[in-house]
Order: sequence, then structure tokens, then C-alpha cells
Amino acid sequence: MASVDFIVRNGVVANTYFTVGNTTVNTTINSTSLAIGGTISANGSTNTGSAGYILFSGGSSSNAYWAPSSAVSINVNSTFAWTNTHSFSNTVTFNGVVSSQANTLNQTLTDGATINWDVSQGQIATVTLGGNRTIAAPTNLKVTTYILHVIQDSTGSRTLTWNSIFKWPAGIAPTLTTSINSRDIFSFVSDGTYLYGSFLPNVK
Repeated sequence: MASVDFIVRNGVVANTYFTVGNTTVNTTINSTSLAIGGTISANGSTNTGSAGYILFSGGSSSNAYWAPSSAVSINVNSTFAWTNTHSFSNTVTFNGVVSSQANTLNQTLTDGATINWDVSQGQIATVTLGGNRTIAAPTNLKVTTYILHVIQDSTGSRTLTWNSIFKWPAGIAPTLTTSINSRDIFSFVSDGTYLYGSFLPNVK
């Protein structure tokens, strides 16, 4: 394993240590915290006899291993890059500049008499109407924004009835563009309960 430079500083969590190593090289820093002045690469499983690992420990009875299934590079001074999927269920706060090159999750909704939209599967959705339809109340709403593309099929003249969870200016839902293959785009701001909509008709 390549060498790693460490800067050890006084910290806030006592009796912890940090280990980077493999079967032949182990580097352990005993301190209350540390700052990493370099790049760490790790690849292996969750034990000290593996090809590579990073070990965070609060003592012999509470070891917690981080062992990526593929090589991961951390450079605290510049970039921490994840190449796989990671889910965060609690609040994550980033201080400084966050640069994202990721795509927003999007989906194609299934056409039917009632159209269902699970927004957790994509904040941006597209549906092609094959008849006069009703759109149900979306599930898994969060406080954020959503976009819906509504496309007429090769017949056209399809209409859409909206669930009462959708709110419109003056309480009046917009009229769809009904020409063949036309596209209307609806944007929504959600408060977690309702979707407050605006409308771009006949986008070409």
C-alpha cells in the first residue's frame, strides 16, 4: 500500500484510533482525532487480514471497519468521490462549495386510466397519454421541486384530470395542448403535502 501522510491534532473524541493497512503494512495513529494530508486508497473486506482496509475504532470491543468493494480514494484537501450508491437517511450538511455532476433521477410513468407517480423513483417524470386520464396523488412527497412532462399520443385530444393534491393559480388547472405528439411541461413546488403547479404549454 502506498504511504500516507498524517497530521495528528487534538480533537473532540477521546480514546479513538485510526488504522490504514494490509497484510504486510499497518499504520496506526493513536489520537483523539487526525487530519489526512494525502490520499488514502483501500480495497478489501472487513477484517485485518484482508488485502486492504481502513479501521475506525473506539476500542477493542467496538471496531468498525470501512472496506469498499472497489478502490476508493479520499483526498480531504480536495475531493471525496463516491462512485457507487450511498444513501443518507439523516441530515447531511456541506460547508463550502458543492459541485455536482450527477444526473437527477427521472422516470417514465405507466399510462393507464389512473396514472400513479412515486416521486421517490424520480423527481422528473414523463407520461404519454393514451386516453383521457386521471393522475393520482403522488406518493413519497418531500419538500422540493418536481417536473412532469405530459405528451399526447399519435391520436391526440387526450385530457388529464388532477388529484386535489395539485394546486393551481386561481384554483384552475391548465388545459392541455391536444395536438398530436404535443408536449406540456408542469413544474411543481412541494411543501411535502401539496404540489403547487405552473405550466409550459406546447413545448417544441
